[in-house]
Amino acid sequence: MFRRLLIRAVVVPSLLSVAFGIVLVWQISELIGDSGRVEHTNRVIAQANRLEKLHIDLESGLRGYVSTNDRQFLQPYERALPQLGPLSAELHQMVADRPDQQAILHQIEGLLERWRIFAETVLHPAAAPADALTIFMAGEGRLIRDEIRALFARFIAVEEELRTSRSLAARRSARLAVTVICTLALALGAGTALLSVRQLRVLSRNYESALTTVAQLAADLEQRVAERTQKLVATNAALAEANQELEAFAYSISHDLRAPMRHIAGFSDLLRGAIGAGLKPEDAENLATIHDTALFAGRLVDDLLGFSRIGRTQLGVTEVDMTELVAQCRLALEPETGRREIRWQVQPLPPIQGDRGLLKVVLQNLLANAVKYTGPRPIAEIEVGARAEDGGVTYWVRDNGVGFDPVYAHKLFGVFQRLHRAEEFEGTGIGLANVRRIVQRHGGRTWAEGRLGQSATFYFWLPLISSFGPTAGSNPPQP
Repeated sequence: MFRRLLIRAVVVPSLLSVAFGIVLVWQISELIGDSGRVEHTNRVIAQANRLEKLHIDLESGLRGYVSTNDRQFLQPYERALPQLGPLSAELHQMVADRPDQQAILHQIEGLLERWRIFAETVLHPAAAPADALTIFMAGEGRLIRDEIRALFARFIAVEEELRTSRSLAARRSARLAVTVICTLALALGAGTALLSVRQLRVLSRNYESALTTVAQLAADLEQRVAERTQKLVATNAALAEANQELEAFAYSISHDLRAPMRHIAGFSDLLRGAIGAGLKPEDAENLATIHDTALFAGRLVDDLLGFSRIGRTQLGVTEVDMTELVAQCRLALEPETGRREIRWQVQPLPPIQGDRGLLKVVLQNLLANAVKYTGPRPIAEIEVGARAEDGGVTYWVRDNGVGFDPVYAHKLFGVFQRLHRAEEFEGTGIGLANVRRIVQRHGGRTWAEGRLGQSATFYFWLPLISSFGPTAGSNPPQP
């Protein structure tokens, strides 16, 4: 029953409102149309007056010239003459649906052309000043002028009569609109009021019952929320414990694998030195592969160990001079960059609150990647910059290296995720994962932009006022 009452209370006023809106829009459209037609007539009259004034300027300029033989008085004529055609064409367009007014305009244009020819006769270079005055005073120009003025008066009179009739229609539309709107508004108000009274009478009888039901539902919901909250807290605690155990296990495995990998690399090197030239070429190649693979596995284990330590190390928060850190990282990269032509563009970088050692790891990884992936370029360009935004600072490292397909940008910061083959660029796929983990521990976020074969830009944002601290956890919220 409540649903039926609710539907009735919504549908009936809605239907009345829609009907009221349709009628209102129709009346307003009519009123706007009538007003627009009146405005159009006003523009036609104004345009006709402008065209007639141009003819007056032509005549007054010509009269001044023939009376004084001073071309300065001819300026109104010279200004008005080129405007006749465009103004006449506009006026034709404005009364395109009026054959009677079009006919008058054609007559006016014909007379204006006759008057222009008459004026050229007066202004002909062969005519002496006295002859020009005689021609002008002969009366032909005056007759043409009188006909033109009579036609303009007739044209404007027709438009003024039309404007009067359209103004009356607009006033009638306005009065009708007001009447209809008031009537419909009263009807809508009365109908809605009557319907509301009936609905309220029915609803009031069910109000207390509904309140009781809602209160019971609220109590049940509160209890369910409390139970779910307790389960969620317990689940989060279990996940945190499992994560700590997983990190400890990864640390232990990585630590225990370091020695075997080094032994394999060392003993394979010793074996190759002991046997020497006695090895077959394919055996020597296989032994070299074992040696190189063991070295790579050792580096991979070292990187994994470092990745695990990042999550276990407490942050030592101080103010970090990021410009100085970039200089130190560039100095460390000199063995790789000394023989290459690299154009560095390092902007002054704002300082930030954070762990100096970990932030140095971030910059070291990003700058090393920029140096590595610009290797194929004859001239490498590496830019380091920053900007303040969103209550923090966004730092970036941009290069003109081999870039990457932006479709795979989401994979860049994952562990072991590589977008280039190991044969092209060496690496273990841990560096950018370290960058993201360090930045997240500082309450920041990372992202990248790139174009395949052209450029890559790596960003990280850090907050100015950090919510982490020296004892921050290893799992900050995701950005």
